[in-house]
Amino acid sequence: LTRPLVRTPAELIAETTLPRNRISTMWETAETAKSVSDRQAETRGWYYIQGYEPWLYHRSDQAREREAASSSYELGLRMVAKTDFLKTIVEKNHIATVEKICPGIDRDIFYPGEQQAHSGSPRLSALYQPAIPWRGTDLLLQTLEELFVRNSNLEVFLFGSSDIEHCPPALRKRIHFLGKLPASKVAELYRSSDVVCDLSLMHGFGRMGIEALACGAVPVLSESGGVAEYARHDENALIVPDKPDLIARSLNTLLQDSVYRLQLRQNGLDTFSWSEAQATSDWLQLLEHDSGSKQAA
Repeated sequence: LTRPLVRTPAELIAETTLPRNRISTMWETAETAKSVSDRQAETRGWYYIQGYEPWLYHRSDQAREREAASSSYELGLRMVAKTDFLKTIVEKNHIATVEKICPGIDRDIFYPGEQQAHSGSPRLSALYQPAIPWRGTDLLLQTLEELFVRNSNLEVFLFGSSDIEHCPPALRKRIHFLGKLPASKVAELYRSSDVVCDLSLMHGFGRMGIEALACGAVPVLSESGGVAEYARHDENALIVPDKPDLIARSLNTLLQDSVYRLQLRQNGLDTFSWSEAQATSDWLQLLEHDSGSKQAA
């Protein structure tokens, strides 16, 4: 690995010694990648799409951001996505072609735990980011309130933010708040969890779910976006609607029925086939093919 290079947009555009491929990962950097490729004939600008970003700006006062995010898909950058969902939605709404590559996950960090040997209280972990509305924190808290009515014998761990004030006091006392965690600690949490819950309102891919599968936990995911790339309802995951009572009912069944839960867990491990090596190979093929095409031209 190399150390990151920190540049302002103006410095990046003027830089002539960096590698020829400039890859943006969000709409706010796509314009810079486009400017670099326009000024330097030997440079190719790419856009690695992480989510359909216009949907993140739904308020009336976010029209500028929504339009800018939408326009970023029509800059002429070479676009890449890791789910059919993102490829389809961008190509449907824009004059664009999107290449599909394999999702990558580091199996040296995300590997199975021993959930099958656990005999104590069921353990649930979930993403908690109240400052980011589309992450579904309010839906999560409403679900947990319903769930604790059904199941008081439950351990809940929330990570992602230390802002516990957003959580109702009565609920706060029953939850372990872990704050922000590095990837290695997230993986440890998943390996010690029976169920991992991500109720984000939109998933470009749903990385939490695939990481949970790799760690032997059963993912419970909201019914949106790219999770269909790997999650199969009632086979290796639960896909739930955005209704707290229905989510709580499904979670309770999953947490109480260890035979059912462990079968979904095993199904997930048996069918898991994603790796960083495959994702890297897909990227290298794209870059090498692009390089060969430009040389031929």
